[in-house]
Amino acid sequence: MAEEPVTRGARRWWVGGAALAVLAVGVVVAVSASGDDEPGARATTTPSAAAVTTAAVTPSATPAPAGPAPTAAPTASAEPRPAPTASGGPAVVVPVPPIGDRTPTVAPPEGEAEVGGVGVAVQVESVTSQGNGPGEVSGPAYALTVVLTNSSDEAYDPATLQVSLYAGADGVPLATVDSDPRAATPSAPLAPGKRATATYVFVAPDPQVLPLAAVVDLSPRLAPVVHQGLTPR
Repeated sequence: MAEEPVTRGARRWWVGGAALAVLAVGVVVAVSASGDDEPGARATTTPSAAAVTTAAVTPSATPAPAGPAPTAAPTASAEPRPAPTASGGPAVVVPVPPIGDRTPTVAPPEGEAEVGGVGVAVQVESVTSQGNGPGEVSGPAYALTVVLTNSSDEAYDPATLQVSLYAGADGVPLATVDSDPRAATPSAPLAPGKRATATYVFVAPDPQVLPLAAVVDLSPRLAPVVHQGLTPR
């Protein structure tokens, strides 16, 4: 009769322990079930297609490096240069002495210039002079032919005609050979619309100096005509 209270107490402890164990298992199962339903327990979320598209089309805020500035094309120089001769060097101007206060008319080497209605053209040729007068010699010379054309309404008197020839950059005056058979000057007045020819023979310098300049003075009342850059044929 003394052991009955002990047996009843032991049974009560076993029943209570079993209930606690069943309760603990239920809590664990509930926690596990609730963990599977949480979104955070799944795999890492993939970014939306809208975000990817926006990142692909948005331009970079950093500007592209600027390229080198284009080089401006050089402009042609406006500085004047001396006119070249046939050899490529600068043109040589033969100095001639002034004739009073009259400003000369400069003509091309074998072109024509008109003064007071009279046209003047010249050409020069290398010849051998035949000197027969006092102090004149025979030798290398230039024959200068002057062609006069009267385009005015009045006759031109060639008695006032004066012709000179100068050589080289120093303007050396050349002496005439008046006794040479080629020398000839018109004596009669030149009527309007008529043409006349005059020929003068000059001693060529030794050594030969070029180019030449011819000065044709038609009249004291007209400007002299200067033909620059002459070379003998």
